[in-house]
Amino acid sequence: MGDEAPSGSRAVDLTGDAYLTFTAPFYRTDDPLVPRSACVLPAGEDLDGTRTFVRSEVSFASLFNGSLTYGEKPTVGLLTTFAGGNAWRDAVTRRLEHELARYSDSLKIASVDAIGALCPDGYGAVAVTLRIAGGWAVECRKDLLAAFGPDGRDQLGHALRSTLLPPIERMLRRCGATDTGGTLPYFNLTFCGETDHPEPGRSTLDDQLRALLYPDSPLPLTSRSPWRNQFLYAGYAFNLLATTDPGPSLSKFSLLLLILDVAYARLARTAAAADESLRHGALASDVGWLENLEYRLRSDYHYLVTPTFSFDHHTLMLRDAILQAWGTDRLQSRADSLLSAVRQVIESRLAEEQAHRVGRVKTVVTALTILSAIATVEAMFSLFEHIFS
Repeated sequence: MGDEAPSGSRAVDLTGDAYLTFTAPFYRTDDPLVPRSACVLPAGEDLDGTRTFVRSEVSFASLFNGSLTYGEKPTVGLLTTFAGGNAWRDAVTRRLEHELARYSDSLKIASVDAIGALCPDGYGAVAVTLRIAGGWAVECRKDLLAAFGPDGRDQLGHALRSTLLPPIERMLRRCGATDTGGTLPYFNLTFCGETDHPEPGRSTLDDQLRALLYPDSPLPLTSRSPWRNQFLYAGYAFNLLATTDPGPSLSKFSLLLLILDVAYARLARTAAAADESLRHGALASDVGWLENLEYRLRSDYHYLVTPTFSFDHHTLMLRDAILQAWGTDRLQSRADSLLSAVRQVIESRLAEEQAHRVGRVKTVVTALTILSAIATVEAMFSLFEHIFS
């Protein structure tokens, strides 16, 4: 009985300041299968030329620390990490407060923080966290739900994207990732705040907060965190995190989303481009190209679905919850099918080449047999021209 949820326990609600984190992948817009040289960091700390993004040491240590683990800590293969510059944060605060004013004058942004990561192949991710003072309080709740619920968040997301995409494109160009442009295709939004529930991880979410999410069931929403003092709903597009100490918990969750955003976007784009090339690409007859494609698919697939970068059990549980919510099993199935198709094409091409080589050898042997009975060099060359024309 000691491990059962308390009978008649109340639902999990959020209190205090409202934390809202927008996370998104970004990448260049050209063909992901075309080989490109690795990105190179520009000199100095300014990454985009306007100090919107400045180099900053973003620590991923909270994802790695595990109990009774003494080996070398894994890395996530980043080129650099960055943060939003002061002037940009001020400009974003003014822009978003202008958008929030449509709903209420009570919603005040106390702070804006942005962190991001860029990989050598030009894939990256960014996380922007807004803190709204007292946002979950009773007097602000209705306005907050209107602004960040289904009716308002698209406008806020559009405003935020318009301030992020230009510096992302400048950064990609300055680092040599692209000469065409970049894209920021979507946001995931995480709602976070304090809770005074004694064991939020063992209870269900207050129905009033369901409107912020895309529930996967009509039943009461339960936590996917393994911790009693933390409630986590991981959804397809929206997440909710409730804990007694939201700052560190949200930071860890945001870092995890940065890594998974990059991994998911990379595999999804590789799979889509591979599918298109196998259907219509002229290179589908090139065995070397096919073998490289198979390697890319396997590498991107394993980077996403295998727990290679963490020794921390809590991190892995959160990771599994996110990947399940994102429907990674469907992406995995697509990757597996493409890998099978590529392998079949490679084997078919190799068999054709082998048959062709065997045929050539047989032809040469036959020619040599015939030549042994031919007396003149001119007749010999005439026969070779006839065979190989």
